[in-house]
Amino acid sequence: MSSDPAMELMLAEINQRSEPMLWCCDEQWGRALLSQSVVPLQVLSHRCDTVSALNEQGLKVELGDYDFEALDFNFKTVAYRISKERALVHHIIKQSLKRLPVGGELLLSGFKNEGFKTYVDKARALVGAPKQISKGRGGAMLSRIQKQIEPTQADLDALKDDDDGKCRKVAVNGFEFYS
Repeated sequence: MSSDPAMELMLAEINQRSEPMLWCCDEQWGRALLSQSVVPLQVLSHRCDTVSALNEQGLKVELGDYDFEALDFNFKTVAYRISKERALVHHIIKQSLKRLPVGGELLLSGFKNEGFKTYVDKARALVGAPKQISKGRGGAMLSRIQKQIEPTQADLDALKDDDDGKCRKVAVNGFEFYS
């Protein structure tokens, strides 16, 4: 298993599921193996090393900036071990709760000192979800946020993500590129 207890909780939850699921995977997965029963799992990551390693495990992995619009989004669950960057976490929460069907779930895992409880409370408020938090080893937590209502666009916009999903033109030493 992973050396990250929050990722351990997430992977245990993923391994128990059988419905189509999207896993937004950042750097914390720690090269842990997933069970072979997670065939309907699609992985989205913005890290080349993660994509390569998970492809070697036989998983369907997309490399990108968590652009949910580019996906054929037919998932009932989105799983995400929260990242270090607040804007990225907000972006994934917003995109997930916007596209999940009513009754679908956003699974978040992390630690209190990473802002986990604040992220969970914000996500729950957007979709009228009850509080559901499981605790694991080392203070790790996992929340199952079941979408009860459609969030309004105004409520989604209030969750600031600094336009995380949009590319910006950058110039470095006379070389221009988009990032």
